[in-house]
Amino acid sequence: MNPADKTLTLTADDEMKMNALWEIVQTRLVRRGVAVKNFKKAESQRPGGAVRRVIDIQQGIPSKPRGDRQVPQKTRR
Repeated sequence: MNPADKTLTLTADDEMKMNALWEIVQTRLVRRGVAVKNFKKAESQRPGGAVRRVIDIQQGIPSKPRGDRQVPQKTRR
């Protein structure tokens, strides 16, 4: 875990072990009351022989531009 970059790096021998490791991490997070949806799973990378996955940790509310919202006007009958 890198607190400065807000990432979690997982390393395993192959893709099957990586998926099992990610499931274990998710289980432990749920037991501790941490929302799993705060972790943005990325694609696996293969530097050398091992599989590596860097997972971004989201903190706070994401800021997404919503654009102009118009409130519908009530019509009288």
